[in-house]
This record gives sequence, structure tokens and C-alpha cells, in this order.
Amino acid sequence: MIRTLITRMIARYTARREYWAASDEATRAWTSFTEPDGTTVTRWEALSWAANCERTMADTASGFADTYEEDFGGRTLEQAHRLAAELLELMADTELAPMPTELGCPAWPWRSHIADAPTVSAVLTRLARETDMGGKAELTLALHAAVVPMVGDQVAEVLAWIARGYTVLAGLDRAGGDR
Repeated sequence: MIRTLITRMIARYTARREYWAASDEATRAWTSFTEPDGTTVTRWEALSWAANCERTMADTASGFADTYEEDFGGRTLEQAHRLAAELLELMADTELAPMPTELGCPAWPWRSHIADAPTVSAVLTRLARETDMGGKAELTLALHAAVVPMVGDQVAEVLAWIARGYTVLAGLDRAGGDR
């Protein structure tokens, strides 16, 4: 019995350690996203990196005692991190979506059930075409408004952070400053 208890405690400690390490990695990804000399590829990498961190955090959420409580907009901590990862992947996809051609931009195969909503898909397509960072910030906030009913405020907050990153990149806000 004591051996089982110790094994569980070690497993929870290890999971929590991995969770916080992923959280620290996500912070580095956000910093990378707002690098002033970044490109669509570096922004894609940063968003993909952040999505991987969210997935790791979802995988290790079991290290917390309240893991299965639904306090994230009716979702567990694990579910909230998985949905945030999905939103980050969608945003990463907009960075590398095919550019419009003379014949029009083909529909991008968004890899998420969230994108099945017509409003969400339309905003994602506009985001993929937008090149101005200020315009990307506005569209990301529009995407935020479109997904809140589907994923909740806490999960959608990741989009508000991305919008702020685009605002910083557009020179409309300074990095690190609170508004």
C-alpha cells in the first residue's frame, strides 16, 4: 500500500514537473512569435511550438489533484489545453496557407472540427490572405469572437494573446507593456 502511494506521488510529481516545463517552453514560443524580424515561417514555427506545449500540458494535466474538475468553461484542464492546441494549430496554418492565385485562393483544408463552423472558416481564410499585421490582429479578434461560443472564454484567450502579438508586430503596441 505504501509502495503504491509513493509510486502515485512520484508519477504526479513527474507529471507536474513536465507540465510546468511545457508552460515555460510556451513562454519562449510566445517570445519567438513576436520577434520583429520574424517571417511567416518563424511565426508558423512559434505557433506550432506553442501548440505542442499545450498538448504536452494536456498530457501531463493528470499531475494535478483537480484534473477532472470541469472548471474551464465546462471542460477539464486536459480538454482546455487540447482545444487551445487546436486553435494554435489553426492559427499556424493561416501563416503558411496557400497564397491567392490569379484564379482565386483554393479552400484551405483546416485541420479542426472548430473550423467546420462557416463563420470560423471564413475568418481563417481571410487571415490566411492577410499580410498586414494590424489586419491580422483585427481578424484574430474576430476569430476569437467566433469561437468563444464553441470553446469558452478561457480557451479562446489564446487567440487574444496572438492578436496582441500581431499588434506588437504592427508597431501598435510595445512588447511586454500592459494595456
